[in-house]
This record gives sequence, structure tokens and C-alpha cells, in this order.
Amino acid sequence: MLIQLTVQNLAIVTHLDLNLSAGMLVITGETGAGKSIIIDALSIALGERASAEQIRATHNQAIVTASFDITKLPAVQTLLQQQDLPFDECVIRRIISSDGRSRAYINGHSVAAHQIKLLAPHLVHIHSQHQHHALLDSEYQRQLLDGYAEHPELLSTVAELYNKWSNTRQQIQQLTDIEQQADRLTLLNYQIQELDSLNLQLDELQQLDQQHTQLAKAEELIAAGQEVDATTSTILEQLRVAQNQIIAIAKIAPSLSTCAENIKQAILQVQDANADIQGYFSKLDLDPQQLEAIERRLSNIHTLARKLKIAPEFLHEHSEALRNQRNILAKANERLDQLQQELLAIEQEYKQAATKLAASRQKAAAKLSIKIIAKLKTLEMPNAVFEIKSDPLKHNNPTPYGNEAIHFMVTTNPGQAPGLLKKIASGGELSRISLAIQVITAQQMATPTLILDEVDVGISGKTAATVGALMRELGANAQILCITHLPQVASQGHQHFKVEKLQTAQETSTQITPLGPTERVQELARLMGGVTITPEALAHASKLMEAVEI
Repeated sequence: MLIQLTVQNLAIVTHLDLNLSAGMLVITGETGAGKSIIIDALSIALGERASAEQIRATHNQAIVTASFDITKLPAVQTLLQQQDLPFDECVIRRIISSDGRSRAYINGHSVAAHQIKLLAPHLVHIHSQHQHHALLDSEYQRQLLDGYAEHPELLSTVAELYNKWSNTRQQIQQLTDIEQQADRLTLLNYQIQELDSLNLQLDELQQLDQQHTQLAKAEELIAAGQEVDATTSTILEQLRVAQNQIIAIAKIAPSLSTCAENIKQAILQVQDANADIQGYFSKLDLDPQQLEAIERRLSNIHTLARKLKIAPEFLHEHSEALRNQRNILAKANERLDQLQQELLAIEQEYKQAATKLAASRQKAAAKLSIKIIAKLKTLEMPNAVFEIKSDPLKHNNPTPYGNEAIHFMVTTNPGQAPGLLKKIASGGELSRISLAIQVITAQQMATPTLILDEVDVGISGKTAATVGALMRELGANAQILCITHLPQVASQGHQHFKVEKLQTAQETSTQITPLGPTERVQELARLMGGVTITPEALAHASKLMEAVEI
């Protein structure tokens, strides 16, 4: 649940720091005082688009920080963990700059806005009289019914079978594109035939390059070898002369006898080197026909490589890859038969799972409808009829959620057939229907904080008192933030905040203050009597407070 909301320099708020409790929290104030600032701030914190125009005048940035207790929200903890973020808490901060840019942080770590949006549905649901109601959406209606039915295993089974069906059908589609398959097979056969005609051997290209280099420069190499041979021959003559001279000197100076041995070793090494050089160059072939044959072979290899748009050194590897592709295509028909059999089995299994899910939904729908009708009677809708209808999908293909669409049907007038909720219910009726559904499904709600923005518009008197009691009942299982103008509703809150607009000659600002018992009586009296608070209004307000166990 939301435990703290801090707002700085947003719209007409200079600084706001709210500490929030569990249960039903009511927010009241004069029209135009800025009651919706909490919704605006929370929407920004939860990843909605923010603009520089929302920054308070004369300031460069606005900051919104929302802190949530997620100890009982494993889904949120899992999402944080999957994003490599600390998951022992959830503190979301958005900073809006005057240049129009915004920055987002979760638990002190910089994140993208879409990462916050992944968390938002698991943290807060905003329900407004003037916004598109999630309750009117068929998909949301299905989610409410599934939540009430408490059949996660059936939902998981259906979703898994749908994924199997979708993946198998995709494989079949790839294999059944016969024309494309035939064209591809023809191309593969042609390319393999060209490669076979070339008959390139492994490492042949490297050997040809080496041979070509040697043959192309054979004359230069032989000339250079002859020069080396002449040079080493001269060196050998000089070394032998030096060897004879040092032997003669060593007779007079015996200590130089080792020098004679060293020269001898040098002569042997030079002789070995010269022999290797002569042996190498004696094998060089100046045959121009062999050079021409090698050049022709290399030209054929490079021409085919360019045609296939690959490097020449990868031709042999490419040949093997093409053969593998051809083998796969050749076995396509066999694989296609196998996949079609698998698809039939998956479809049969899916139908069985979807049938079980539909039966579970039908059973839950009957129970939920009875409870909602009973709750609507307490909300001064004695003639209301509420049904949950399952319509088979127009197509026969599996979906991740089963084979039927869920529709909430209602009628509020005797003798009138139930119609779609979004087409039948008026604003005030929709508020009461929504509240009845939320109260009944609260224990299965995945979102721990529900914000009700003046959803009590269009009701008054006894109905307003009942709505207030139901909201308080809803607060037993979820945190409810209720913006209201009705004293009967406001009196039911576990915590009460008052929004006031403060004006000076220089600026206008909004402040939100938690109210104690005395201040609450004053505020309830204001809601009853307007600007002038009469003793009668105060007395009535006191009775409202006394009637509620705070």
C-alpha cells in the first residue's frame, strides 16, 4: 500500500508530505482547492507523461516521491528482482525539469519510465467518475471474474497450451509455404551443383595462394638465391683463411686456441645454411604453364565467391551449410506431418482445459451476480438485475484466456432486458455498481491501493450513507483513498485530509492537512452547510462521527 507521498513544486503545491495509513482515507476541500493534486502526483510517480508546464512558477524542477509497503506484494517484489533492483521496498521518484525532460528512480536506481509502468498496475488503481472506467472494459471484467473465481491453475494451463499451439502453428506455417520452399530448394541445388563443379578441397585455397606467390616470383627468388650463394661462398673462403691464421697464432699464444674452434663451428653453420638455400632454390619451378593453371584455378574460386557474396576462404564451409539446408527442406514434408499431428493433440488438450475454465467461470459468475444484486439493493437500486454473460468468440482459434468473452450485463428498470453495463448504467448507477463489485472482489484484488475520485457523484441522502459504509467495508481489505464532497461518505474514513488553497498577494498554493476529531466535525459541518457553519450542522456532524467506530 501507499505509505508516503511527497510532492515538491508541482502545480500549486510548494511542498506536500503525506503519511498514509491503511483503511479508508478521505480527502475533502472546497471546489478548486486542488483535491486532485494527489491523483496528478501519483500518476506522474507511476510513469504517466509529465511536462514542464506542471512545474510551479519560478522553480526549475518538480519532484514526486511515492513510497509503498510491498511486504505482501510478491508480484511487485518479483518484478523488481527481475529488473536487478532492490526488492525489500519500493520507493519511486520522478523529477521533472524545466527543459521538459524527466528522470525516474526506483529505490535510488535510475530507471526508464516504462519500468515504472510495469509496477503501476500492481500498486495503485485510479477510479474516476470522469475518466474511462476500467470496469467498462470487457477484458477487465474478465480479470475481475477470474480473480473472484480463484482458479490460477486453470488460467495457467490454458495460457501454456495457447503458447504451445501458437508456436506449433508458426512452425507449420513456415513449412507449408510450398512455393517459397520449392524456389529455395531449386536455388540450393543450383548453388550446390556449382560448388561441386568447383570441387574445392579443404585448405586448397591457402595452398594455391602459397604456390602462386612462389611461382610468380620464382625468377626473383632464384636471382636472390644466387647472390646469397656467392656471398656465403666468399664468407666461407675468408673464414677458412682466418681459421688457418688463428691456428698459426695459437701456437705462440695457446690461449687463443678456442677462437680457432669457434671459427670452425661458424664455418660448419654457414655450410649448413648454404646447403639449405641451394636445396630450396633447386626445387623452384619456372614452368609458366603451372603458374597459368594456378591463376586460372584461383580466378574460378574468386568468381564463384563473388557470385555467392561470401569470402573465398568460406566457400568450403558454405558448401556444407547449403547441404544441411537442403537436407532440412527435403525432410520438410515428414516434419510437417509430425507438426500437424502435434497441433491436433494440442488443440484437443486446449479445448478440454478451456472447457474446464469456462465451467469454473460460469459457476463463479452465478455466485458473484447474486452477491452484487444483493449489494445493489442496499444502495437504493432495488430493481437492479446484474448478470455475467459468456459469449463464445467469433473465431475458433485458441487465445491465452479461453474461448469466451466476458460481459457484465445490467438493467435498473423492471421488465427491461439486461444490456451491456457501458450502455445501460448512468453515472450515478455506475458508481454504485462499481462500488458493489469492488467491495465483493476486494479480497481477491491484486492492487492494494484504490483511489476513488468523486465516484459518489449523483447520489445523496440514505444512499450516500450506505456508500460511505461500503467504502469503509472495502477499506478493510484494501487501502482506499476517497475524494468526496459528501459528509456521509467523509465521516466513514479511518483518516481524513483537508485540502485548502492559500492565497497571498504574491502567490497561490495548496496544502493538505490531516484532521483530528474536532477538525473533522468542523469539516463535515462545512460539507453540510457550505460557507456558514450553523450549530445544527455541527450537531449533525457530531452525530455522523458518533455513528462510526473510528
